[in-house]
Amino acid sequence: MARPGVSFQKRKKEIARKERRQAKAERREERKSRKADSEETGPPVELLDPADVGLPQLEFLRAEKHRIPDAMRERIEAGHV
Repeated sequence: MARPGVSFQKRKKEIARKERRQAKAERREERKSRKADSEETGPPVELLDPADVGLPQLEFLRAEKHRIPDAMRERIEAGHV
């Protein structure tokens, strides 16, 4: 024999879940719009000068004399270092 009110309780839970999902989606949209409106995102990464954040210039790092020798690279990849 079915207990009275069980289907009502299930329906009530479904409604509460649906309301929570809607509230969560609204909060997500609000955060997304706030983030889009804010100007705190900063310049694109391409516009940053590495020296501004304390890094050496990319040309310096790409120079042949600063590369890891092949023998050492193989040891690192093999896990011997």
